Amino acid sequence: KNFGVTRLGSVVFYDYDELALLSEVNFRALPPPRDDDDEMLDQPWFSIGADDVFPEEFATYLRSPPMVGEVFSEHHPEIATLDFWQSMKQRNRAGDIPDIFPYPAALRLHTRPQPAPDPATPAEAATTRDPATPAEAATTRDPATRAH
Repeated sequence: KNFGVTRLGSVVFYDYDELALLSEVNFRALPPPRDDDDEMLDQPWFSIGADDVFPEEFATYLRSPPMVGEVFSEHHPEIATLDFWQSMKQRNRAGDIPDIFPYPAALRLHTRPQPAPDPATPAEAATTRDPATPAEAATTRDPATRAH
């Protein structure tokens, strides 16, 4: 499939017509070559369907620059395995959509819970705001400079 890695290390899909739903693809293992000649062919020695995906090839294509492939293999080797993708497809069919985070919990940004609004506070007080621009601030705070 068509994807690339930016200079900052993000994976980017650049051919969106190649994206497919997990339920639509057929994850397969790469068939072993029948003999040495098979490996020298410029075309595959096996049939490939339109929806076939070979996870073993992911590691090959995620190695540019080499550091990306090394980090990928070190932290997520399962993504380049047939078992991982077949398991994900089965989970998806069962309605199990896992949360997959790119960082461990200790490295994620967390938001602090906001206190609930005080029910005794009038609604008008909750809608007051600071002026949006310095010009607006000048006209609202100084009656002498307000436009008429």
